[in-house]
Amino acid sequence: MIFELDDTSKVKHLFDGWNETLIYSCIQKVMGKIYVIDIDNPKSAFAFVGCFGFYAGEPERELVINKPDGFVIMIPQNEAWEKLIEECFPTAKRVTRYAIKKNTVFNKEVLRKMSARCLMGMN
Repeated sequence: MIFELDDTSKVKHLFDGWNETLIYSCIQKVMGKIYVIDIDNPKSAFAFVGCFGFYAGEPERELVINKPDGFVIMIPQNEAWEKLIEECFPTAKRVTRYAIKKNTVFNKEVLRKMSARCLMGMN
């Protein structure tokens, strides 16, 4: 049985090194939820927000098969989670999701020139 975790500090370490804003949102309880099998001593966790689900810690079949209904982008922390997801959902489509660069500083002058060229092409 899976449970929604209230004390998200219990799983924060499972997501260490995974710099994803969506995971932080779940851990900080801003949006999304974290699910576990063992509320007292979780060894695995599923952070879910929007249609994104992040699996961390020790692979746990029950977390995978009890994903929310509907479309879910299931994101494994490692190869062991990846294999488990594929075992549970053999017809799922595998895709590569590219992360968006964080802490980006835009060169506004370059962007202005690019947008001006686009606008000129529209006239």
